[in-house]
Amino acid sequence: MAPISSRYEIIGQLGKGGMGEVRLARLSGLGEFSKLVALKRLRPEFQDQPELVQMLFSEATLAASLDHPNILQVLDVGLENSAVYYPSPAMPEDPTFVRPRDG
Repeated sequence: MAPISSRYEIIGQLGKGGMGEVRLARLSGLGEFSKLVALKRLRPEFQDQPELVQMLFSEATLAASLDHPNILQVLDVGLENSAVYYPSPAMPEDPTFVRPRDG
């Protein structure tokens, strides 16, 4: 699948809601650095609505300020082609982890 930016390669879909979607992605860095992340972003049909883009950015900013075992850590916030996205750690070793669906 196409990357969302030069650093995130989309592997599959983890979930989809009313406005957003969560994709399993591989974060790549220098050398052989690679890490699986859950990448949340607005669904394509909502990416041109500034108020929804701001809501997702605010969600990421608020979540990044919190530290609790039941809240996923926000690793970054990015903007690519007018689409705000943010990655959180993916947990494939967790027995409740659901393998991504194609899409």
